[in-house]
Amino acid sequence: MCRVAASKDAVEDHQDAIISAVRSALVDSNATVRSAAARTFDVMQQYLGAKAIDQTIPTLLEAMRDPGETSETALKALQEVMSVRANTVFPVLIPTLTAQPITAFNARALGALVKVAGSALNRRLDSVLGALVKSLEKETNEEVKGEIQSAIESLLESVSEEEGIHQLQMLLISWAKDKNPTRRATGCNLFGTFCQVNSSDTSDYRVDWIRILVSSLDDSVEEVVTAAWEAMDIFTKSIEKDELDVLVVPLRRAIEGTGSPGKTVPGFSRPKGLQPIVPIILAGVLSGTQEQKEQATLAIGDLAQRTSEQAIKVYIIQLTGPLIRILTVPVSPQIKSAVYVPLLPSIYSS
Repeated sequence: MCRVAASKDAVEDHQDAIISAVRSALVDSNATVRSAAARTFDVMQQYLGAKAIDQTIPTLLEAMRDPGETSETALKALQEVMSVRANTVFPVLIPTLTAQPITAFNARALGALVKVAGSALNRRLDSVLGALVKSLEKETNEEVKGEIQSAIESLLESVSEEEGIHQLQMLLISWAKDKNPTRRATGCNLFGTFCQVNSSDTSDYRVDWIRILVSSLDDSVEEVVTAAWEAMDIFTKSIEKDELDVLVVPLRRAIEGTGSPGKTVPGFSRPKGLQPIVPIILAGVLSGTQEQKEQATLAIGDLAQRTSEQAIKVYIIQLTGPLIRILTVPVSPQIKSAVYVPLLPSIYSS
């Protein structure tokens, strides 16, 4: 214990020199030196506490503002420090990097740092993603918008723990249902991006997204309809084929609750409008349980009543073929009855 106390006293006696040396090493052009400096910073922070952060991180942030090689080296230094002390360093960085409007460089920095934030990202997810989205929705410069979008993509890709996934899904769901149409579109767009870049298990949230995306296909704002359709298309393609049938029942209920019979739904009636929906229905018809087969066939009838003739014509053969096949095999009377709902109108109109 005496030896530890003596070591701590020695560090405190020379703390200014140690901090200065570590600070210089963190921005060294050699990656090995920076890595060693980050590990030293970790130990130094244990002994010196907040002072180690207060006299090191602001200097790196200031160096990041200088154009050229210095800023890039400072960013790499912060990545090294984050890799060993994310929980204490990340909260210090956020106010500076998320100050509105977010600059192109700060967006790039955030995109790099979230990749090494680990669980520290979960506790700041709302504030970081919220700040990025706020800037994205207001930004007019295409270059800056591109950097912000890249940072958002990096963030969505970096969330991996169950707690973080839950927080993220709840946040995106709330945005997709927001009263502001721009934010609704953003929520749908970000969910689509998440499905592309993150392979974490989100099966617990699939039913929620089916309900939200299908209902959004009848939104009064075209931007929301487009965002919902694109997200739905990506979402369906991200699910294994043998897992699609479990979504048939919630899908049918969502379709039934969207719009009204005889009135076309914009998202269904656009070119390839039914493309994200058909694979789920076919999974139910071809390989689902008795209930799923029945609900899938009824869903086709619901779609026929809510989709323009031109839009549904493309899928008539694809949808009615499996229905005709059902009539040739032993199935319950309920399923056969359900088959005739979509089948007879298509026969008479052909």
